[in-house]
Amino acid sequence: MLQGTNLTGGETFYQQWSGTSPQVGTHYLFVADKDIDTCVAAGMNCFRLLFGWEAYEYSPEYRAALNGRVNYILSKNCTVVLDIHPGDANYGAAYYGVKIPGFSGGFAVGSRLAKTWQGLATIYQGQPRVQFGLMNEPNGVKPADWFAAAQLCIDSIRAVGNTSTVWCPGADWDAASNWTAANGPAWNLKDTANNLGVQVHMYFDANNGGGGTDIVSASIGVERLKNTVDWARGKGLKVLLGEVGLQASQPLAKTAWGNLVAYMAQEQATVAGWLWWAYGPPIWWSKYQFSLCSSDGAQMKLAFPAPVPPPVDTRDQQIVDLTARVIDLSNKASDLKTMVVNLQSENARWTDRIKTLEARIADAKVALG
Repeated sequence: MLQGTNLTGGETFYQQWSGTSPQVGTHYLFVADKDIDTCVAAGMNCFRLLFGWEAYEYSPEYRAALNGRVNYILSKNCTVVLDIHPGDANYGAAYYGVKIPGFSGGFAVGSRLAKTWQGLATIYQGQPRVQFGLMNEPNGVKPADWFAAAQLCIDSIRAVGNTSTVWCPGADWDAASNWTAANGPAWNLKDTANNLGVQVHMYFDANNGGGGTDIVSASIGVERLKNTVDWARGKGLKVLLGEVGLQASQPLAKTAWGNLVAYMAQEQATVAGWLWWAYGPPIWWSKYQFSLCSSDGAQMKLAFPAPVPPPVDTRDQQIVDLTARVIDLSNKASDLKTMVVNLQSENARWTDRIKTLEARIADAKVALG
């Protein structure tokens, strides 16, 4: 199962730098190698990497920085879900403030989005661990309009031969709790690669948006996610819980989180995994209420308790041991073969020397008469 976190810091709102260029450390700041190392050491194997659509299109330096993070995550044998994430939540499914299905710069926003994803699909062709999240929390747009744009994106990704997983979010803030009602009726997406899944977000507070630290009940996480899981199971689709978080200091935190984790494990035929919200550059994100880089480490301990090594199957261990013995014997046989070749070569040299001496002795006898 995929388990990890959202890597924040790359999301940037175009109005903050419009007319200039996004500046690292001011308008965006991707996490460092050591941050990713910390997450991997905690047991994470997947990262949702947030980036700004307009910044990606505008700035070569920004694109290079994003690519650097992707490559470093891949070097850790982890999965990365690329996610267009506007710096202002109200601008989901929008390009320079224009929402789907509108036009921006003479292009339909949906078509422009598809072009961006096709470019990324081309760059990461042949990298199945680079997956595509399309858009963070589409809102202020009709589900039918959003899914029409999403279909364009899927088709554009497949058109260049990229068959990696596409995780499609839903309209209405992508909430797991009301997916069936908000998005189910309009869902009509097709994927020629048969590698399409649903991405949803879910929090434990009364508002269901993560703005509060309250936890409604110990079972609320399961209840909210179940709405999407039951629907997806009927469609033969996988579900990625792309954002989830709660405050470790709340009395119900450990129980509520444990119940959700157990439920996801039980439903792993449908639930592909979960990604905590969030881990960002500590200088920017250490004080956020759900941050995994908090100074006390409480959130990390809740979400990722010390990993327990999986039990080793005795038969598997025997196979490992036998394989090691075969390799050792093969190496020894190779060494013996080399020794035999060397001895044969040495024997040939001595044979030549003996023949030379015998010839000299014969010549000496002739000379002596």
